[in-house]
Amino acid sequence: FNRYDGSEGARNLLYFTCGTEIIELNQLKTLSWEPGLAEKITGTNKESITAKKINEIDICNVTPVVVQKGLNKGWYDFEITERRGGIGQIQLYINGKMIKDDYILSSIPKKADTYQLSLSNEDGEIKSRFQSGKSNLISVKATTKNGNLSSQEATIETGIIDKAIASTNIYIVSIGISNYKGEALKLNYAAKDAESFSATMQQSAKKLFNIENEDHVFSYVFTSEKNNPNKPTKAAIIQQLNDIAKVAKANDILIIFFAGHGEMISGSKELYLLTQEAATFELALVEKEVAINTQELNEWMRKIKANKQLLILDACKSGQAIENLQDLIVKRGNPADQLRALENLKDKTGTFILSAASSGQLANESGKFGQGLLTYSLLDGIKTGEGLKDNQIDVTRWFNTAGDKVRDLARSIGEQQDPKIIGTASFPVGLVDDEIKNNIKISAAKKIMGRSTFYSGDPTLLIDDLQISNSMDKTLSNLAAENKVAFIFIENYKLADGYHIRGIYSINNGQLTIEASLINQNKRTGNKVVKTGRLEEQDQLFQQIITELGQLIK
Repeated sequence: FNRYDGSEGARNLLYFTCGTEIIELNQLKTLSWEPGLAEKITGTNKESITAKKINEIDICNVTPVVVQKGLNKGWYDFEITERRGGIGQIQLYINGKMIKDDYILSSIPKKADTYQLSLSNEDGEIKSRFQSGKSNLISVKATTKNGNLSSQEATIETGIIDKAIASTNIYIVSIGISNYKGEALKLNYAAKDAESFSATMQQSAKKLFNIENEDHVFSYVFTSEKNNPNKPTKAAIIQQLNDIAKVAKANDILIIFFAGHGEMISGSKELYLLTQEAATFELALVEKEVAINTQELNEWMRKIKANKQLLILDACKSGQAIENLQDLIVKRGNPADQLRALENLKDKTGTFILSAASSGQLANESGKFGQGLLTYSLLDGIKTGEGLKDNQIDVTRWFNTAGDKVRDLARSIGEQQDPKIIGTASFPVGLVDDEIKNNIKISAAKKIMGRSTFYSGDPTLLIDDLQISNSMDKTLSNLAAENKVAFIFIENYKLADGYHIRGIYSINNGQLTIEASLINQNKRTGNKVVKTGRLEEQDQLFQQIITELGQLIK
């Protein structure tokens, strides 16, 4: 197939050769990496393959060559040699985070065919990015003129410059949007998820840094709830990230959590996170006002000097407004572009990313657990200790445990969700004790009520003249959403452990009589319920039936 996929670690170990020249897979990632390639080849994933074949790409003697020449008289020196593909961007990274990509080629001194890039070790922008008490890495890469291929990275290690270890601050930005401008985008748990996540991370971070009198943990929560003055508008989020950029240091940690809707726009390879101003999924012409794309995130997060950055996205193409996900995928382009967009964000910001669902899947909000599955799993990993290492929230262990948990929970409600972890990181962001575990309030899984079935007249015809089945389901859905019953309602739930209400009805002299039974495992649970009332009072009859049958759920 002449395309490739695999874990990040595996992809970093593989390469091609053109004679003695080595071409690493990551150098042509923007062209030939196809997320989910094996599933697409075998047919278990029906998405189209869009990456170019490697044998269609001219890769030999094309990319620029970058060589590090070390620290010389206070300057970090690099040589950049142009080859057949020309030179596009020259990118400067410090500790894996891009800090500059707008060098003007004509302003760089040239000797013969080689550009001489020299960076002063007294440059304030560079020095401010160095972590204290550690050796730092300065790296340079160059792309071809068209930007499709990149050179190998050349790196200079600084050694320990400042032996005094600076204090660490942690900045937590939690964004949860349940109520959008458009009612069709409404979510049930996004705002709650952001609040729960922020509270837990703030408490555990304070214990990790043993904070007493001096404050090193800063938490900012933006939700659509009426009692929160910090509204999740695009302008407010931008302002907060810019404020953090003014004060954050290289030794600091940044955590951004987003729960809400995400979308891809046709013709774009950027993932858009919808802010509260969004009214529909149709973002064309208004995306700059009502959504944040990965390119914008890249720019803002690059400004923040914190070398350790986490981005948690409990978002994807989800919500009741989507009736046919496959149609949406075809309409808006290949969903693998979402993973490519996040991978590009990781490459340029050094950010460790956890995304709720792989491209094209629903980021499930489940009433069974009272939260988004990803948020539930992250908090569960802390509460149970499964996501901890020596009582600390170690990022790698925490994310991996949460990813496994999400897959299991999704299967338990008859869905599929496959979180993606992008990047590698192993550092603590919190310390957990019994107090924090006890403060985490996550709901025990509720039982599930599925679609109702009612008929009138001849049971062999299954005729529902009054659409009682639909009316009953609407009442079930409303009561479950208002948390007035001990179960949740998932209309299309098909697993055997689900409950269903089935029965018959008749009309006589304006009186409606409904006989209903609760069914589980294809058997009646308890006795049937019979209710009679005026036809125009059927809503009250539905509620009475649901209340009585609901008491039989075990």
